[in-house]
Amino acid sequence: TKSSLYACLCAYRSDEAASAVLGAAMRRLALLLAALCGADLDAPMPALKITLHHGAHDRRYAPPDEDALARVEFCAYCEDPHTEGSLARGLTALQGTRDYKITSKLVYALPNDASTKPMNADELTGNVALVHRSATPLVQKILHAQDAGAVGVVLVDDGRCESDLNCGRIGSARLGGFAPRDDPSSWRLVKIPSVLVSQETGKRIRRLMPLEHFEVPKLGTQWVSPRSAASHKRRRGARPPARPP
Repeated sequence: TKSSLYACLCAYRSDEAASAVLGAAMRRLALLLAALCGADLDAPMPALKITLHHGAHDRRYAPPDEDALARVEFCAYCEDPHTEGSLARGLTALQGTRDYKITSKLVYALPNDASTKPMNADELTGNVALVHRSATPLVQKILHAQDAGAVGVVLVDDGRCESDLNCGRIGSARLGGFAPRDDPSSWRLVKIPSVLVSQETGKRIRRLMPLEHFEVPKLGTQWVSPRSAASHKRRRGARPPARPP
């Protein structure tokens, strides 16, 4: 009957829609199971993918009163962080690049705070650098990453910013972004986007990254991807820590 055919068609469309929604999740679960149950358990985990966007690329998502906040989307077992990844917000720089959308792998800078020229420029080239906040001016960190070939920078706060990313003199959404009081001459050299995220967001991101840590003289505990850890240890005379930090 017509009613039966209509019911079957609705059921089919419902199943089709459910499959589309669950497809990404099932693919990520399959990849995870393959990684856990495969023969080569020592193979490196997939690198974290990240998408940063702000300005015209983010206008359809950002409320008018959140113009200083960029979208940060990230995932380890997915094709597209924008459609399948986790979402967080971060402060974009008040100066420098303000209109951007980039997707790439996320790689820890070494040293992790990018206080000096990164030692892993070969890994940063073409990727987004993950950088810790420290006493070094933020613009200097960004320039170090840019000179090493990074296409963007995610700066992780050290706890001095509040949960709503009110970072005092460093910046806030109300002030239009981070580094509002910096000398504009330094920022004129910056050509890549940068986003400051909270300490908690930094922890969320790090949980999805394949990482090893080791001690480097004069730098302390440093985090890198397992694939590059051995070469950095040899290069810097590093030694494993007595216990995990």
